[in-house]
Amino acid sequence: MFLPYVTVGLFALFFVLYLLVTAFFIWIGSKLAGIKNATIGKAVISALAGGILASISMGIVGSIPFIGFVAPLIALILYLWVLKVVFDTTWGKVFIAWLFSIVAFFIVMIFLGAIGMLIWSAFMPYPWHMNGFIPGRSPL
Repeated sequence: MFLPYVTVGLFALFFVLYLLVTAFFIWIGSKLAGIKNATIGKAVISALAGGILASISMGIVGSIPFIGFVAPLIALILYLWVLKVVFDTTWGKVFIAWLFSIVAFFIVMIFLGAIGMLIWSAFMPYPWHMNGFIPGRSPL
């Protein structure tokens, strides 16, 4: 009975978290690229507008036969254009900020993945303990 409300609520929660994390990395990239007046508010606006515009362009261009393969490139150009307009800077600085945000994202994801694997390995049993199997001994 409450499942639709829970689903909508979780979707909204994860969307807001995704937006804030994406904006945080855009903000870091813009600071590292030397963009003046880079704020977290501008990063949130650019993440939201860029994501919406890139998604719409991917849907439209991606559905056109024979040219759909260029849809990711067009979406990237539109996303960078949104960053350029929101931060009011040059294409070069926007591209550098985008690259820095990607690098920062991958560094954090690798770090979080390593922490997750350590936590998982600390609490999961070894596979040979399952079903009475002991290495070097026949299960029969």
